[in-house]
Amino acid sequence: MKNLPGVKVDVARYATGNPIDPGTYTLDIFLNGRQIGRENVQVIREGAGTKACLSYDLVKKLVT
Repeated sequence: MKNLPGVKVDVARYATGNPIDPGTYTLDIFLNGRQIGRENVQVIREGAGTKACLSYDLVKKLVT
C-alpha cells in the first residue's frame, strides 16, 4: 500500500483470514484439479463472518 499522509487504513478484518463480502459471485468450480463448471455462489453474513451457500445442484456435482 502506498503511504498517504493522514489516511488510515483499517486492516483488522484481515486478522483472521481473507474475508469476503456478502453477495453473489461467479466462480470456476474445480474438483481434483479439473474444472467441473462455473456457478453463481451466494455468500451470506453469519455472525461476525460470512459463509458460502452451495446450491443442491452444485453439491450433487461435487459428490458424483
